[in-house]
Amino acid sequence: MAEIAKSYYSLYTTVTSDGSSNEFNPFDSDNYTDNTYAATETKTSDISHSTSTGRITFSESGTYLIIVNAYVSNAGSGTDTCDILAKVNGTEISDVEPFQVQVQGANKKKSATYHFMKALNANDYLEILMDGSDDFKAEAGFGVVAMRARGKYGNLIYTVEPTDVTQGGSSATLKTSFDSDDGGTVVSTLDGVTFTSADGTLTPSVTTKYLMFSSLVYSMNNTGDNQCKVENRIYANGSQLVSTDAMGYQTNPNEASLGIVKELTASQTASRRVRHVNLTAANSRTSSEEKGSAFTIFDISDGAASSPQSPANIISISTSADSEAFTTNDADFNIFDEDNHDGSLSKTDHLTAANIALDTATGRFTFSNSGDYFISLTCTLDGNSFNVNSTLKIVKNAAGSNTTIWQGVVGQNASGAPIVELGAHFIATMSDNDTLDFIVNNPEGIYKTGTSLTMFNVDSATADDGGPVEESPAPAAAPTTAKSSNEWSQPDAPPPPLFTGAKERDLVKQVNDELIERVIGQTIAYYPIDVERTHFHNLYGEAVIKTFLPPVAVKALVEYEGVKTEYTKNIGLDKTQSITVHFHKRRLTEDQDLFVREGDFVYYGDSLYEIVSLAEPKLIYGQVDHKLEISAKCIRAREGLFDAT
Repeated sequence: MAEIAKSYYSLYTTVTSDGSSNEFNPFDSDNYTDNTYAATETKTSDISHSTSTGRITFSESGTYLIIVNAYVSNAGSGTDTCDILAKVNGTEISDVEPFQVQVQGANKKKSATYHFMKALNANDYLEILMDGSDDFKAEAGFGVVAMRARGKYGNLIYTVEPTDVTQGGSSATLKTSFDSDDGGTVVSTLDGVTFTSADGTLTPSVTTKYLMFSSLVYSMNNTGDNQCKVENRIYANGSQLVSTDAMGYQTNPNEASLGIVKELTASQTASRRVRHVNLTAANSRTSSEEKGSAFTIFDISDGAASSPQSPANIISISTSADSEAFTTNDADFNIFDEDNHDGSLSKTDHLTAANIALDTATGRFTFSNSGDYFISLTCTLDGNSFNVNSTLKIVKNAAGSNTTIWQGVVGQNASGAPIVELGAHFIATMSDNDTLDFIVNNPEGIYKTGTSLTMFNVDSATADDGGPVEESPAPAAAPTTAKSSNEWSQPDAPPPPLFTGAKERDLVKQVNDELIERVIGQTIAYYPIDVERTHFHNLYGEAVIKTFLPPVAVKALVEYEGVKTEYTKNIGLDKTQSITVHFHKRRLTEDQDLFVREGDFVYYGDSLYEIVSLAEPKLIYGQVDHKLEISAKCIRAREGLFDAT
């Protein structure tokens, strides 16, 4: 069965982190009081996440589309800006500037969506970090999605903002982003797509379905009214596909995202256009794009050279009219229920939906087939109150189990005519005939035209997920010459490989992780030597005075060997106490970045032990390159040898 995204990953938090003014990882459990970290993860087996470091590790190389869905709050005293940083292997990505989310006012909440494409090598790890001068928190819904490209793609991102501005006024003209005439520095990531800088367009070489995703980052300039309106539009061959409004405020930067799926033919152009509109005729404000503003077309097919196969379960729609007005209350309002659109939902279907059906009478979507689905919703809410918090909720099987699988809260951050973005971008597992409802609790104002929803399965290209694969008939066997029964003959093909590959090794790791940590539950404190601060003898290389790093809690299997009394000539009787600690090697090296060495100390029970010898006695499936455990022989340290305080 053909896979659409050979590798995909989705992670989002379901609780609020601690507040911090320092750089921190919202996916690191250490940043949650009393280890209250909780998150939802949907992925392929080749991508893993460590809760102890927050790192996401990719075992397969490739170019990935990465979408960061930031939900943040300011726990400090006033308006401030939080940087969202992306790092690979501990280093900031050079072509991706820190994205900024500004939260106006203490204890206010805001969401912003950014995206980029990045080529990753096998075993690279990604970190998404928050850094603000005030106390910022990661709110529930803070997430990241990564999908490996199998087909064609084109990504454009400003690393230096353009010098030309989008002029205001009711008759302001559209500007095409990434046009070289407007200045700035544009970094492009392309495969099978051509970027024409003279007009800011992307042109694919293959006809197929593309995810068209816009993250518009912009600022207001000059003086005048506090607000202006900026229109975020996606075009194909010069024709508008979808447009939605975003609000500019006197505090910068601002952000608006938008995503749909559309079939683009070879040689058809795709672009993102922007239009600035002032709210009053006398307003002299203008707006301009900022670094981090990006636009992407991403082939969602299996990437076959001929007749590429797109997802068989798919829908992509946008509303083409505003909803009716809502007043502040604690009720739930379904975004796509026709009753909330004056009795008729006006929408645009960007392609023919397949195996996902919308019932406009209830606003409910039904999935015919099971699978993992990429879900991308951008809802713009035009309200009129500074102090309202609205909650976006995505509910599975509302008529049955009624489970909220995702939610995020934003506050309207400007008085007068605020427009806020409620966005959700993640991957979820659905079963046959599951349903989804997209709900806003406590809305204020109207849902703006251009509210967009795209969903498609990422795990299979077929509608009947799990069905058999059609295979080409085997070639006819070559004629052979008869030989005697006791004479060896070479087979036509080597024997099939054993079922002991990466997936099986990952299964061994998962089972051992759960057995050691959740069933047996033995814990030691590991004290590693600080090789940078330890003083070594200049000639012999021995550690004169050992300096140790802070202890690391490690789950392991501990074999207590008891107390032994021995007689040593010229010394007399001596008691020794020993243990053997069996470490799960991959858990230690891959997830905790810890390496066991002779001379380190461990704390078990109420005693300190020194590691005196190491062994790696077991292989995985007999494969010499894959060791299962590290066995450490430890002897109880004498008093005064090591001070753990």
